[in-house]
Amino acid sequence: MTPGVAVLVLVLAALALLTLAMVAHARRRPAPARVVPIRVPRELAAPRPAPTRQAFRDEPHLLYHYENHRGGWVYAGISSNPQARHAKHEAKSRWFGRTTGRMIYDQWYPNYEAAHAAEVVVIEQAVYAGHPMENGSHNPNRRTRDAA
Repeated sequence: MTPGVAVLVLVLAALALLTLAMVAHARRRPAPARVVPIRVPRELAAPRPAPTRQAFRDEPHLLYHYENHRGGWVYAGISSNPQARHAKHEAKSRWFGRTTGRMIYDQWYPNYEAAHAAEVVVIEQAVYAGHPMENGSHNPNRRTRDAA
C-alpha cells in the first residue's frame, strides 16, 4: 500500500467515526462540556525548539476542537504542539470566550498531511451539520480568516 493510499484510508476511517459521532451528538440533548481524555506522548508535552519546515510536517499532529457551553462545535484545528496552540487561542482568538475553554483532543495523526486532510473534512462536515464554526480556512460560510 502506498503512503498516499494509507493516508486516505486513515482520513476515511476518521471521517466515518466523526460522522457517526456528529449524528449521535445531533440526536441527543445538549450535555455539559466534556474533556476527552487522551495520553499525550511525553516528547510532545514538553516545550521544544522550533523544528525545520520538513521536520514539522513529519511530526505527529493532533486534530482538536473547542465546543460552546451547549456542546456545539465552535472551532477545529490541528497542531503538533497542542499546549502552545491552546495558549495562543486563549490569548488571541476572539471566539475563545464563547467556548468552554477546553481543547478537546480528537485524534493524533502521523504527520501534517494526514491531519490536515482530516481537518478539512471535519470543518466542512461541522458546517453542514449546522455548527457555526469560527474557522476561516476550509469553512464554506466564511470568506475571511480570523486571527489565531
